[in-house]
Amino acid sequence: MFPFIRRFIRPHLAPLAALWLAAAALAGCAGRQPIFLAERMSAVRTAAVVYFTVPADVSTYSYVDDYRRAPTQAERAMDNGGQAAALSFQAFLEGIGPQNLPFRVLSFDETTGNAAFQALYAPRDPPPVDPDAGFFDKIFASFDNEWDDLSIVEAAAPARMNEFGLRGWDTLLTHPEERDYVRAAIAALGVDAAIVINDRGYRYSCRVCFSLQGSAPSGEVSTASRAVFALVDGRGTVLVKGRFSFSGSEATAGISFGTVEPEGQDALFAAHGRRMAIAFGEKYRELAAAAGR
Repeated sequence: MFPFIRRFIRPHLAPLAALWLAAAALAGCAGRQPIFLAERMSAVRTAAVVYFTVPADVSTYSYVDDYRRAPTQAERAMDNGGQAAALSFQAFLEGIGPQNLPFRVLSFDETTGNAAFQALYAPRDPPPVDPDAGFFDKIFASFDNEWDDLSIVEAAAPARMNEFGLRGWDTLLTHPEERDYVRAAIAALGVDAAIVINDRGYRYSCRVCFSLQGSAPSGEVSTASRAVFALVDGRGTVLVKGRFSFSGSEATAGISFGTVEPEGQDALFAAHGRRMAIAFGEKYRELAAAAGR
């Protein structure tokens, strides 16, 4: 945006932003409705998770609940999203079998050991959004970059798995390159459908915490989730779309001034993946029942 326009609008930004958000919410209501194409799903016998995206920094900051403020330096210093994605992804695949879904989900080894699927990996640069920007600056930034979203969150994925950023609270498959990748992954893995998951709300959740004079918290934490998922067929059609969330898993770990004890962090990430598998199964069955299946 041109500087003089920015200077003119900034004094009136709060009311404009409120109107813009209200319009966006109304326009987006239809897109947030769950989807379950029962007849098409009856033909799905096998599926594979082809992308599994989490925030690059898993901290006590929530990109869902705390979007009106920027993360603190301590909250941005985690740099643990890759480890979180890797361990949660593997645990999710280990936990999905007992959910008794009507289709088989490829195992971790079947997915990551497939050379054709691995060949689809193409790392990309994150969108150029200042992480120190406040809520309203993020609105301005959204007009200036190609990802066109209210607030852009840098993302992480398991090793050699494509990620396309976390661009919205409940959005995925919003750009043609995502659907192209999903279709190619389905062909490479030889499955009927792909599962895609964005867990933008992945963060540490305090069980018992205290904070001194605004410092990062200390105490005991688990992990929380707010995720959106979809099943997509080989033509790029979304067959199922839904959301799930939870406030904690069975694992806990100590946290001191925003830093989780190293010996407990990996256990949290694995437990998060197992809890995601349960939440995914519950939501899938709920959507199927609502569709008469």
